[in-house]
Amino acid sequence: PAAPAIPTATTPSAPTAQQVLAQAVAKLDAASSYRFNIAATLNYAIENTTVEWKYQGQGAFSAPASYEWTIEGQADVMLRAISVDGKTSCADTRGIPPPGCSLAWGGPSPGSSPYTAIAYIRNVQQVGDLQTKDLDGKPHYYIIFTPSLSKVAALDTVHSAALGTVSVVSGELWIDIATGLPRREKVVIELS
Repeated sequence: PAAPAIPTATTPSAPTAQQVLAQAVAKLDAASSYRFNIAATLNYAIENTTVEWKYQGQGAFSAPASYEWTIEGQADVMLRAISVDGKTSCADTRGIPPPGCSLAWGGPSPGSSPYTAIAYIRNVQQVGDLQTKDLDGKPHYYIIFTPSLSKVAALDTVHSAALGTVSVVSGELWIDIATGLPRREKVVIELS
């Protein structure tokens, strides 16, 4: 007689970067609210010297469509945007609303508003391999990505205009393995 078959356990396959990113975006979209911290660096060349300006701030989202953020930087720079149900108000350092106030406004350079940075992970064109990296002493999924600038530009005419001066955007995303939520996003924007 033949020996009885020994059952084997199937090992679930490891997730792909696309799957992890899609699940993180779905969780972000399903959240009733979240807060975020902002750190930005603007590098620009002037008179054969590269000048670096640092910005930092905080923001929040509340469903269904409320965003608010404030970014402060060197030389008393301040950018604030508040959007509730599609009505957006903005203010600069002087408290004056800038022309073209929208969710695309409010970052140190075109294509760098917090809303736009979140739109980049919702509209990805290409992702690298899924990696694991520590962030603040905890393991996180780490994904390098390239957003689809055409899809982000299609959000509205202001995004289209803002991204008209952007030639390349590349991004890095850290996703908490335990919660599946994005913890840190870094984007590098190259202007035309």
